[in-house]
Amino acid sequence: MIYFRHDPIIYFFMIPSIIPVASTRQQTNIAYQISVLSSQEHLFEVTMQVDFSKSDDIAPASVNVALPAWIPGSYMIRDFSKNLHSLKSQQDHIVIKQLSKQEWEISTKDDQALKQFSLRYIVYANDLSVRSAFINDEYAFFNGTSVFLCVKGYESSAHTLRIRQQKDSLSPLIATSLPKADRQETPPNSDTVYKTTDYFTLIDHPVLMGQFDDYCFNVMGHQFHIVFSGQHNFDFMRMERDLSAIIEHHITLFGDFPCPEYWFITLVCDQGFGGLEHTDSTVLQYSRFDLPFVGEPDKISKEYQHFLALCSHELFHTWHVKRIKPLLMHQPNLFEEVYTPQLWIYEGFTSFYDELSLARTKIISPAQYVQVLNEAITRLMRNSGRHKQSVSESSFEAWNKFYKQDAGSINHIVSYYNKGAVIALCLDITLRQQSNNNVSLDNVMKYLWEQHGKTHIGTSDTVILDLCKSEFNIDLSSFLYLATQTPIDLPLPTLLHSIGLKLNMRSPNHFQDKGGPAENIAKYDIGAIMAMVNNQLTVMSVHEGRASCIAGLCEGDTIVAFNKWQCDDVRFCKLLNLCKIDDIVPIDILRDGRLLTLNFSVVRALPDTCDIAIENSALFLQWLGVDQL
Repeated sequence: MIYFRHDPIIYFFMIPSIIPVASTRQQTNIAYQISVLSSQEHLFEVTMQVDFSKSDDIAPASVNVALPAWIPGSYMIRDFSKNLHSLKSQQDHIVIKQLSKQEWEISTKDDQALKQFSLRYIVYANDLSVRSAFINDEYAFFNGTSVFLCVKGYESSAHTLRIRQQKDSLSPLIATSLPKADRQETPPNSDTVYKTTDYFTLIDHPVLMGQFDDYCFNVMGHQFHIVFSGQHNFDFMRMERDLSAIIEHHITLFGDFPCPEYWFITLVCDQGFGGLEHTDSTVLQYSRFDLPFVGEPDKISKEYQHFLALCSHELFHTWHVKRIKPLLMHQPNLFEEVYTPQLWIYEGFTSFYDELSLARTKIISPAQYVQVLNEAITRLMRNSGRHKQSVSESSFEAWNKFYKQDAGSINHIVSYYNKGAVIALCLDITLRQQSNNNVSLDNVMKYLWEQHGKTHIGTSDTVILDLCKSEFNIDLSSFLYLATQTPIDLPLPTLLHSIGLKLNMRSPNHFQDKGGPAENIAKYDIGAIMAMVNNQLTVMSVHEGRASCIAGLCEGDTIVAFNKWQCDDVRFCKLLNLCKIDDIVPIDILRDGRLLTLNFSVVRALPDTCDIAIENSALFLQWLGVDQL
């Protein structure tokens, strides 16, 4: 292991393109330069040079350049072009004509062949997220989809990137998995040049520049980096120990690892959460005080558990999303939506394995993993939208429904992450039942890797059904149809019983109740999500057909008093429990500045909260793959 804090030496490697590329246009030279123009104003300066003079093709009369509208792995139109400004050419004979919000035509004034052209533009980078670009006084970060115009029709040409020595005051350090054009060490205070085989490869390697901690270690012959923006006294040795176990689990599961080097790049912030997978790296966003510092107790906190699960999730995507992927996602159209009903396979299966791997590696106990199941099933059971939308529909409609949720979404849609993970759990148990415990979801993942990941053959919508039939002679047509094509609930009680678990459903005992054991439970239904906002109890969303909906509560209402008593989130639950069934209680609210009094009918609480008990520890430990509770 090597720990870098101030050493500017960064390790790079050359990788082959994961996408077959055409040879006819490979000689077209497309080169970019990028630098921080102003950290205070959050500006990148980008120059782009395109040279057709050495190409085998005839120089075109014009070409179109465009900036992607979305980034692979995040299925929502982001309109990155809104941050691209001052697009110009310093060549007088070049004409730039805007065609749409994100596309421009490049031609010459005299309509002659376009042998070469150069463009300059600036990019406003002030989106602190894993999917865009951001600059502050400590560091600069970008995804290629936010900063590099694409020459349409020439995506398969080689692309070169020069990261300029910063004019700004940022540190010259760079963290990226981009393949270096020259494997020799870059001299201090000089530009760094990278080269990729095509545009899709260029944009799949995010870049962090400036101040960061880089902790390097080796697992099973592969080098890994844990990178954190800024400088911190995190417990890197503890992270190495825990991540090494997760990495070994994933590599053993699939059989090999496609990256000689891998980067966990984390954008540290005060409050935030996110992750986005890339070919040889991932970008994470996490709250700094939720990470382990040197000297803190070794007992795993819930926050650190979530961080490890996030790392596990994104690393799993190295195989299962970045290489095993739907056919449409191999060279996706980055300028409009690309629809697939398969996201439950990719995000759902990955969500199943992210914390399962923590249990298998004994980072968390079997009891803690049961709590993971409690929370996942509780989220699903509280979502009445699961009765209206199938998980395949959720995948297909991700662009305008899952990624654009509002207060009413809980009543109309289901999460392909959440239900997809529960389907993966049920599928694993079903495979074991139908094969005398000889086949599990692990076997399915290995075959997906061998048949689709290594071969770059995109998956069909029926890939799981087809694979189980052809490789294991197991017919899952009825199970998969009901689980993925209909909104019917999954047979969780019977399936969990077969691995030694008993599914109990109870009512919640407070607004933050996520499931698991509870001493006290609510007697009466609330039917809404409420939270303290600016010291006021506020309605965040209302479940259709339940007590709050019947009373007339709406999103955004502020609860002033319940049964004539002023209340916060704790007192509201207590006051409700003091009522009797069929009571009609006044509830005073503020709605858009108006004081209203509604009638709240007291009805029995619904059992929407999961509390799983380990009924047969031997069966459960056998399924989990560990030796003791």
